[in-house]
Amino acid sequence: MSFAKIQRLRARGAILRHWAEYIRHADGGLPQAGPVADEMFHVENKALATRILRAAQNAESRADDIERGRRP
Repeated sequence: MSFAKIQRLRARGAILRHWAEYIRHADGGLPQAGPVADEMFHVENKALATRILRAAQNAESRADDIERGRRP
């Protein structure tokens, strides 16, 4: 497999990991909606960040597998 593909997968993983951390620590929500809506906003952010982090890990894992010759 080409070095370029491995680099793209690693870059994708790094970008996704960055966005997952940004979303996980985002402060905001709907200031006028109250504490229940604000808590729902944070729960949704954590769920989204977890899905994005999983995608980042998958990209990095695939890059590792390609380097080791386990995947095409």
